[in-house]
Amino acid sequence: MLDAELLRPGGEAVIYGSGAPEFSLPFFPLIARNLTLHFFIVYHLGDDDRAAAQDTLARLLREQCLTHNIAERLPLSQIATAHEFVESGRVVGNVILSIP
Repeated sequence: MLDAELLRPGGEAVIYGSGAPEFSLPFFPLIARNLTLHFFIVYHLGDDDRAAAQDTLARLLREQCLTHNIAERLPLSQIATAHEFVESGRVVGNVILSIP
């Protein structure tokens, strides 16, 4: 986690992903600055929030304000390799399968 000093007192950190199944947090620095941790997973968004997020991301991609980071493009026949890439944590970005 980033140093708690980077957040303003009373600030909020939104945690949306981790490659580690478990991690520890520095309790005293977090509580002393009255920080809030908010864990977020996109799969739990309601329909309206999901649609709004998709619209915003599509607009940012169209306007080239956001770049999609694609690490690998593989044919569907290499789906096992794609899973190995993702599970290994060695790739930075998305692994895309091309469907003929």
